[in-house]
Amino acid sequence: MILILPVNHCSRISDPTALRVRVGGSRALGITLKGTVTKVEFMNPHVWIYMDVKDDNGAVGKWQIEGGAPNGVRRNGWSKDSVKEGELLTVDGTMSKDGLNTVNARSVVVAATGKRLFAGSSEGDAKAK
Repeated sequence: MILILPVNHCSRISDPTALRVRVGGSRALGITLKGTVTKVEFMNPHVWIYMDVKDDNGAVGKWQIEGGAPNGVRRNGWSKDSVKEGELLTVDGTMSKDGLNTVNARSVVVAATGKRLFAGSSEGDAKAK
């Protein structure tokens, strides 16, 4: 069996903005998280930070934080060592549309140094606001 797809359908599959459609949230769903980094993926197409975050009842939830592309966050002052496993962070961003524990970050503050890193995400940089 041969499957033939329309050309415009194939172009949507390779669209680099497709990830933003899934993760990008509504500005009405803004969120600030404070938690401990469990993993950092500093690679294309986006930087991902995984965190353990305690809720108001003390239960720990697993969260994933999406930043911009590595080249974009480097232009905003990041390096591969800017955020490390075990560090405490405060993340400002927007919730994913699907309601899962996924956030599109605008900024990340490293608690130990107080350094604010702009995430270069699809929400835009906090410094521009």
